[in-house]
Amino acid sequence: MEKGYLVLENGEIFEGNRIGSERDTVCEVVFNTSMTGYLEIFTDPSYAGQGVTLTYPLIGNYGVITNDVESRRMWIKAIFIHELAELESNFRSETNLNDYLKNNDIPRFNECEY
Repeated sequence: MEKGYLVLENGEIFEGNRIGSERDTVCEVVFNTSMTGYLEIFTDPSYAGQGVTLTYPLIGNYGVITNDVESRRMWIKAIFIHELAELESNFRSETNLNDYLKNNDIPRFNECEY
């Protein structure tokens, strides 16, 4: 797994594993404390251009269900999570979150220590 870095304006650097899109990005970093609803967050226009830190420790456990999205595209520029679920467990899931992020060119940083 390739290392990724979250570099803040004040010079602080956080290292994590980089998965998802391979492109670099510059964005405002915000956080969301929801336990569910990551698809709604990623496709919500109010997060346009932002990198979202999800504070719930395990993300992706119910996969991707396109009926649950807020709009036709993802608006976020990156996500920062602690752990990605390796297996989605919802019978409605159409794909896993990592593939969804890759297909939408969204970088993801995993196992970040915040």
